[in-house]
Amino acid sequence: MRWKWLFHFYSKQFIKSKLYMGASLALIILVISRIMLHKFDQFHIQNFGDLPSEISGVVQIVSIFYMIYAYQVVSNELQYGIQTFFTDGHRIMVEKISAMWAVHSLFQLALAIITYGFYSFYFLINRLGVTFLYAELFRFIMTFLWEPMILYFFMAILVAIICGKRKISFFFIAVGWIVTGGMNTEFLGAIFNNISARDWKILLSFSMSNIYSAYESFIGYDISLAYELRFLFWLLLLGEFFFLLSLRWAQDFALRKRIRNLLLVLPIVLLIVGKMAILWMPNMWNNADYDQEVKYYQKLSHSKSQTNEAYDIQQYVMHLEGDQLQVTMSLKNMKTVRPTFQLYHPYAIQSITNHHRAISYDRYGDLITLHLKKPVDQLQFTYTLRSTNFYPILRSRKLLLGNMAWYPKKNSDQMYRVGKDGIGVDFLPDDPTKAVKMTVQTKDKLLFINLPKKSDGVYEGKAQAVTLIMGQGKTLETGDYHITYPSDWPDLTESAPTFLAFQEKLLAYAQEIGPTVVSRVPSKIVLAQNAIARMVCKDHFVYGTGSLYPLASKDTLEGIPTEMMSIIIAPKKSPFYTAWCLAATSWMNRKLHVLDQIHFDSDLPFYSDSDDAPVKEGTKVLEEFQGKSLKEQQEFLKYWYAHMEEATTWKKIHSWLKGNRK
Repeated sequence: MRWKWLFHFYSKQFIKSKLYMGASLALIILVISRIMLHKFDQFHIQNFGDLPSEISGVVQIVSIFYMIYAYQVVSNELQYGIQTFFTDGHRIMVEKISAMWAVHSLFQLALAIITYGFYSFYFLINRLGVTFLYAELFRFIMTFLWEPMILYFFMAILVAIICGKRKISFFFIAVGWIVTGGMNTEFLGAIFNNISARDWKILLSFSMSNIYSAYESFIGYDISLAYELRFLFWLLLLGEFFFLLSLRWAQDFALRKRIRNLLLVLPIVLLIVGKMAILWMPNMWNNADYDQEVKYYQKLSHSKSQTNEAYDIQQYVMHLEGDQLQVTMSLKNMKTVRPTFQLYHPYAIQSITNHHRAISYDRYGDLITLHLKKPVDQLQFTYTLRSTNFYPILRSRKLLLGNMAWYPKKNSDQMYRVGKDGIGVDFLPDDPTKAVKMTVQTKDKLLFINLPKKSDGVYEGKAQAVTLIMGQGKTLETGDYHITYPSDWPDLTESAPTFLAFQEKLLAYAQEIGPTVVSRVPSKIVLAQNAIARMVCKDHFVYGTGSLYPLASKDTLEGIPTEMMSIIIAPKKSPFYTAWCLAATSWMNRKLHVLDQIHFDSDLPFYSDSDDAPVKEGTKVLEEFQGKSLKEQQEFLKYWYAHMEEATTWKKIHSWLKGNRK
């Protein structure tokens, strides 16, 4: 009865408080203003999924006011030590603080629901449609708005109990606010950018891993049971301190004994909850995990392992159940007992067998070399797909592209190599080869697969590669095309025809200067925002825009030739191939009326593949090429491509440009 009265009392006190209600109003104003800024952005940026990530900044700004209010109320309550004058003083203070905390939790829940309403309404008026995205959005807001606000309030209560009315209280409040705040990964980036998802220090913060990104195409929002467990960990930790400090109010021996027993049990629960949170913590948004993956491939790039591809793959049969994958390959023309296959290195191999006989193997990065006694015609790989920063798996959602080694492939390269800038790493996509028979069997619901459906849970057909998506997305049928795209994109009914017409023109023009990998734009298309997600096969086309702008906008269309020329034209093993692609992009831009010129003086050093091709000389040749007419450029590009193997110097290429061709 007393607790109920206290609940009503503090409800009125909160409403009357200018500080508390002002902070609540500020939160609403900040959310609305950020949405309005996004709405009236002059570039019409459409990163709708990432928009709620700015909650971290809002929480950081507003939470300090809630902490000060909680500190003031509790320190005033404790100032005269009335709780020590009564035999049930401990119970009185626990009821007061719990009632106050419950009122704050309900107020914050109301604010979280209002915030969710603003974002949901904004998504609906921008034609995102009604999808499961909204349920995840609510959980995201609860995780990164409601939960932190609860913990900040509790933290300020503890400061009040420890320090009372001393001025040093504000120092401790400020430290707690900065260290655990929503923007701590920005303020203390030097520390938190080095904490991986599996490091216990990840529990020190209850903010987002990356304040600039909240949503990943097809994977969804940055939410996980690990975050709820982290919230529970902090709740238990603060509760441990609270009951430890409350011993001073307990005058009854039996009560003090119960509190001590509780204090002994809570650390065990804390360890269990903390360990579970670390084990399930997602690594896809974690900067430290990204850096570890980059360093791993940089180390591999400094050495080379022996490989052997003297075999042909005739057929794949894949059984996918959750994250467990079993791949059976039929082989022919094997002329080695040390065949090499490519498989993404984090995937945990359980076994490699030939007709149920185990085969030993060596693994070096993404390359697997088998030790056979004699050539075989069949191999079976059994392994577990694991989530990484580069290729995340979250809530059973997967984006498995055909140009990455999510199943064993005939390839002698690592998936990444040191970038031309010497700092990061560049993706080495698996180039589509000849089509082979592919069978995928799974009981899981697929958003996209390029293979025809044979029966329930069975997909089969001839393909150069398999792209499989289990995740959150939308589909669109327009003309002869079937388009799959992320849930946080607006409806593409109006913009898709413009994009498709542009791609069709680009392909037609590309055929004028060299052989293309496809004769027409594939009917099955996957669109994403990830720039690495780009590949063209005869049966499907994956294109990552790498752009925050609308699909049919000038900014997005201008970037297409640069990204497409190197994957739409059949590649050549020449140190001048990337320079040719650069020149071809310049010509294509003029044909499509998107960009007039490319700055070769800055682009060529980055794209150059060979020390034998001096950058200054190449820049001079390409700038001269840019001054030619479209017809002259087309004839030169066609001749250069056909005779690329004959070119050993820029001087030779320059002579072709001047018209000295056989």
